[in-house]
Amino acid sequence: MRELDKAFSLLKKDINKNISFINFFNQNKIIFIKVLNQSVIGKGTSDNDWVYISCSNPDELQALLSYVKEDLYFAVLEDWMLPIITENKEVEWKLSTRRYILPEQIIMDDPSQRFSSLKLQDAEYIYNNSKYKDYLSVEYIKERISKGIHCGTKENDKLIAWCISQDDGALGFLTVLPEYRGKGYGMEVLTEAVRKVRENDAVPFAYIEDSNQRATSLCLKLGFEPDRLIHWIKLKK
Repeated sequence: MRELDKAFSLLKKDINKNISFINFFNQNKIIFIKVLNQSVIGKGTSDNDWVYISCSNPDELQALLSYVKEDLYFAVLEDWMLPIITENKEVEWKLSTRRYILPEQIIMDDPSQRFSSLKLQDAEYIYNNSKYKDYLSVEYIKERISKGIHCGTKENDKLIAWCISQDDGALGFLTVLPEYRGKGYGMEVLTEAVRKVRENDAVPFAYIEDSNQRATSLCLKLGFEPDRLIHWIKLKK
């Protein structure tokens, strides 16, 4: 069995744990994937060269890191992995979120709002209205509009709410402009995004910071269930 087939066979034994890993390497350029016993490490390219790791054994993690000695960007890390990966290294930034997954049995009504597809020229506007500028770029948003699932709603021809899938298929960028909050736009735009994900026979999931109570409440109200805390980091050169 080829290394890639062997890796995906292992990853699919625990879909919830590895959904981000599986989706990223299905949707982006693969640089390499290696298997060590029951662990998998891979590197692929989207906005940066990202390292993904699926592992439950500290010794195996240490061995896997021999493949990525010079790499800086690590995605979807579990808590226990952080001290091992960052040992004797400086972290430039860390983003911690909780993953939420929508169970298949949850049925939602169709949204009542009318939605439009986002356009490449919306990317700069979306970037300027994001609180995650340190982790994003206009080019990345353009790529996601070109390749991913997205929807937006307007009022008086002004884009006021939107959602775009990330490079691993997670629903992200969920934004409602401050002056339009409390009117149900967030619920509607997320419902439409879920509908589009399911049209593609995929599993809807999202990442939310624990401090973002508004988004957390919205996802829980729609039936998303918390999965686990995960981290993205960039190491200093």
